[in-house]
Amino acid sequence: MLGLGAAIVGILVLWALRQAGKMSPQQSRRFARQIGGYGLCGGAALMAFRGNFLIAVPAFTLGAGLLGFNGVVDQFKPNGASGPTMPVDRQQAYTILGLKSGASADEINAAYKRLQRATHPDAGGSNFLAAQINAARDILLKG
Repeated sequence: MLGLGAAIVGILVLWALRQAGKMSPQQSRRFARQIGGYGLCGGAALMAFRGNFLIAVPAFTLGAGLLGFNGVVDQFKPNGASGPTMPVDRQQAYTILGLKSGASADEINAAYKRLQRATHPDAGGSNFLAAQINAARDILLKG
């Protein structure tokens, strides 16, 4: 029975490598995160079924994080709000964007773009972080 399981895993690994070879680097990273997330969640389910919860819970948590389930804040917002759940003032906005007080509009936009590339939900980031970065930029450019 173990030989059959190893053969199936081997076939799946070869398929995944072949698929990843056809993708851009960004798509390949996202695909690898998804494969890892599903693998960890599946392994966690197996461990939980066998009664080994000390391994199952952290594995499932890590797998869910790789799949983009980054916590309750991203999943449930009051009244369907799409913006940040924390108030942001000007000083916090500078801190969020990693800028010094009094930064120019060009510096604000450059920091915004750099951070959104890394934290946007489409790139595997968090809805909450993307919303905070949006709010910080809006406060600094409009105020």
